[in-house]
Amino acid sequence: MDIEVESQDLPVVRDTDVSTVGEQEITAFGEQLMGTNDESSEDIKAEEPVEKSADEFIDDDEARSLEDILLSIPLDIPLPSAGMEITKIVMGKEIKIP
Repeated sequence: MDIEVESQDLPVVRDTDVSTVGEQEITAFGEQLMGTNDESSEDIKAEEPVEKSADEFIDDDEARSLEDILLSIPLDIPLPSAGMEITKIVMGKEIKIP
């Protein structure tokens, strides 16, 4: 399917209000970043971020090993999955979940 662009009546838009952007001086900003400015570079002091170690964020449960956590579970408490009867699914029959 070929579309003939020349045969279509398309509106012609001309932007006559075009202005050019003059040169911008950014050397003062660069001097501030490099710290070569005379007064303002002395006033601004960068503080080094204090890094917290990963050990400070670990609570008591995370500090315990997995074996210790499993041994703390009493043996006479059944698991939640063991309390329900497993429903067998038979093809062609209705499924009821209690």
